[in-house]
Amino acid sequence: MIKLARVVWPLIVLGVFAVGNAQDQDFGKKFNAAVQAYNDNRLSDAASGFEALAAENPGNADVNSWLGFVYLKMDRAADAVGPLEKAASVESPSVEVLNNLGSAYLATNQLDKAESTFNRVAEMKPDSYEAQNALGNIHQKMGHDDMAISAYQKAMALRSDDPVMLNNLAVSESKLGRDGDAGEHFAAASRLDGSNAMYKQNAGIAYARAGRYADAIPYLEGAEQNAEVSTALARSYSETGQDEKAMGAIQRATEMGASSASLWYNLGVMQAKSGKNEEAAESYRKALSMNENDAAALTNLGLAQYYAGNY
Repeated sequence: MIKLARVVWPLIVLGVFAVGNAQDQDFGKKFNAAVQAYNDNRLSDAASGFEALAAENPGNADVNSWLGFVYLKMDRAADAVGPLEKAASVESPSVEVLNNLGSAYLATNQLDKAESTFNRVAEMKPDSYEAQNALGNIHQKMGHDDMAISAYQKAMALRSDDPVMLNNLAVSESKLGRDGDAGEHFAAASRLDGSNAMYKQNAGIAYARAGRYADAIPYLEGAEQNAEVSTALARSYSETGQDEKAMGAIQRATEMGASSASLWYNLGVMQAKSGKNEEAAESYRKALSMNENDAAALTNLGLAQYYAGNY
């Protein structure tokens, strides 16, 4: 199965407060103390500081921006929505605030609101990689893979070194049957993060589906071996004339739980070609146990028994 990579929501760091008159100085000290707590990675202290300021200044956009941002950093997206909505309600909200609000909506699965918010970001800042990548994620979640591909392609034009984005672009391409393109983008993700076995699996399976078996093999060999990978690897070996390796891959696939009439039938064909007629006969029997009306398997079973001397 081709898999999505984990999505990383974009968060944009906000500014500090400039101190003015005496009242502002007291506010500014508390504000900047909360910012310092954030900078020191004391997120609970930062949240408490901004919560106290929000209670005293419920309409302050800077306080609400920071409170929502800190909540997002604490994985409290549901709590972040309210403060960020207040911060975004001013006449001209900043790109940073809208970006964080869109991230909060996306993390809480409010996809329509997230889409609308990130579209505003993209209009305000056409070169925003974060907005286009987020829109790709949103469209993908909504099942609009053609729109997801368009957004991811815009993101890729702005930044092509994000393996997560490239992987997710390729997932949408694969869903629409564009396995050749998907293989290229999965492979690009794997080159950027060679330690990620999932990218290798995705690249290998996509290439195999596209009939590019020679390209598929190195990625499938480097992936974590499971039933699906071993099955794809077996076909890739077989299609490139490596029957011994193909037999080994099929046997691994069956040991890992893969079981289908076509899998056993193909193993039987390869075993028969290698002169292992007793083993081939057993494989054909397993294929017939799953599809008793398979004339080819029945014929080959007869031939395997004949050549094995079991007249």
